[in-house]
Parts: sequence; C-alpha cells; structure tokens
Amino acid sequence: QANAEWQLVIPKSQWKKTDPVRLVVIDNRLELGAARHGG
Repeated sequence: QANAEWQLVIPKSQWKKTDPVRLVVIDNRLELGAARHGG
C-alpha cells in the first residue's frame, strides 16, 4: 500500500511543516520509485 510507504517517508507530524507543493513532488517520486520496483 502506498499509504504505508508514505507514512514511513513523511510522518503525519511533519505534514504541517512540509509545503504542499513539496508533498506533491515527493508523492510523484514515490509513485515513480514504486513503479521501478514493480510495486
């Protein structure tokens, strides 16, 4: 599940500190990384 990986990368406590734009970029990278690993 992508949600599990997301929590490991960015804890909910840091969501508020992180810019929404950066979250989108990181999310896209996670999706690309998962695709490479066959996830």
